[in-house]
Amino acid sequence: MRPATPLICAFITAHRAEFGVAPICRALTELGAPIAPRTYRAHVTRAPSKRALWDMTVTELLAACYEPDEQGRRPPESLYGSLKGVSPLI
Repeated sequence: MRPATPLICAFITAHRAEFGVAPICRALTELGAPIAPRTYRAHVTRAPSKRALWDMTVTELLAACYEPDEQGRRPPESLYGSLKGVSPLI
């Protein structure tokens, strides 16, 4: 099964200074994870989608609900069930 494009692009970004984009894409294609250099460049230059931005916002809000205070205690919102836990988002 082919890995997700963002995962492949993260791998290419991590190793492109050492090997270059095109050789990495050729090697990945031979190994069963085909990706074109153009696909990588489009992924890198593309702005994040509205959904990705929204997901980051919600993740930050929910993570803030679970942050412990100075005494190491979590706020009551983090101890509620799922319905009450998302109430700060509404």
